Amino acid sequence: MFKNSFVNISLLGILSSLFAIVVQAQDDFNLADTILTSVASVQYDPSKSAQCFSVYLPKLNDVTNVYEAQYQKCLEESANTKEAVGTEVAPAAESVNNTVEQICSSFAACDFDDDPSGYFQCSNDAAGRATSQSYSIQTLSQDRVQYIKLRYETIQYNENVCTSTASDTYVKDTAKVHAQLQDCLAGKAPEESVTEAAYY
Repeated sequence: MFKNSFVNISLLGILSSLFAIVVQAQDDFNLADTILTSVASVQYDPSKSAQCFSVYLPKLNDVTNVYEAQYQKCLEESANTKEAVGTEVAPAAESVNNTVEQICSSFAACDFDDDPSGYFQCSNDAAGRATSQSYSIQTLSQDRVQYIKLRYETIQYNENVCTSTASDTYVKDTAKVHAQLQDCLAGKAPEESVTEAAYY
């Protein structure tokens, strides 16, 4: 039974690895498939086929470069927005730090050596003030935690929308260029441009 479980786990690991390889190689496979399906055209008119590849391979590279730039822009926008949130809540953090310093200073001001009785009275008074101040810190901190979580969730959502849009456009534009390449190899005149405006 243990041997069977080990075999099943190993098979799952192998299948997962193969799936990752297949996904990563999808674009290369599409291009390879286009080339293989155009063998007859290449043999019939090599110069024409060379012209087609010289036109559309750079277009595929352009589509990939634009996609990578747009994807990176999505990540940068998220990072910049998170940094802006940090700047926005910085005054609250400064307020917490100041209050903590005040609490510490109140206790530090109590001197046992000069007046033992006064020391304990001072500590008692400082503790009373610290209770109220600590509650203020807790209230402010809880509010800022909820605010930051909400903002970060919104930022992540916007990032997902941005990267998904970029990926969708990339897939569509890549498919369009592949189709144009196949048409060219079949005898259609090369088209001079490919839709890239959606990235900007």
